[in-house]
Amino acid sequence: MYHTPATHFYSGQRDIKTGDDRQGHNHFPAPKTPGLYHFKYFIDGSFNEVAESDIVHIGPQLSLESKIIQDPEDGKTKIEVSYKLNSGELSEDDWFGLYNATESNNKRYLTYHPLGVLKNP
Repeated sequence: MYHTPATHFYSGQRDIKTGDDRQGHNHFPAPKTPGLYHFKYFIDGSFNEVAESDIVHIGPQLSLESKIIQDPEDGKTKIEVSYKLNSGELSEDDWFGLYNATESNNKRYLTYHPLGVLKNP
């Protein structure tokens, strides 16, 4: 019994088993929409989840580092953020924001900077 969402269908390479058939692997096309993804394993044709994979990141890989600095022009304490596009492509709508470390709501940033204006390597 296969459960497939209405807009998606099985498109991977079917069970490649090895040895005593207690292990194997499949290949799936990567999603076109950037985001964090993982696989879930279900038993007996149900939606009873019993295992899930590590998370895989699809899309641009960006490194962010921050540190406290003294601005040489006005002497004020500021936060410097450095960023590097390691792989992938940026969209015009990509951005990063400064948050309180305890904030869980992504819409409650203190300030932000758009990254879509960076040149892709």
